[in-house]
Amino acid sequence: KFSDAAGNFNTDGGDTNNSLSVNFDTVTPTVAVSRATNATLGGTGSTAATETITFTLSEASSDFTLADVQVSGGTLSGFTGSGKSYSATFTPTQDSTTAASISVASDKFSDAAGNLNTDGAEANNTVTMATNTTSNTHRTSSPWN
Repeated sequence: KFSDAAGNFNTDGGDTNNSLSVNFDTVTPTVAVSRATNATLGGTGSTAATETITFTLSEASSDFTLADVQVSGGTLSGFTGSGKSYSATFTPTQDSTTAASISVASDKFSDAAGNLNTDGAEANNTVTMATNTTSNTHRTSSPWN
């Protein structure tokens, strides 16, 4: 109970307009990064020169962009999607056998309530793939030629 300056106490404690409900979202969004195959890109027996990478968010986001993705060993292009599902095409670096990596760190995108993703260290946030884009052409020389 409370009173005004004249000492009059409130009498409307049971009225419906005397309560306030607040709903808030404290759940942080997450992301899972995956690839379409497990093949070595450009390797022997592989016909794949590129790979489709999929980013699946646990909650819709309107600010997840290509800039949120860390890439080594190649480039991403054709980034597309909205809400909870995004994809891009990965092309490995030419003349390389170095493993490629694609990941999303923490604090890169948010949900509608403004909660930032905090799952950057989770195993499903990184895709690592073997690449072999070196030429298989060998030259031989002979002192008799």
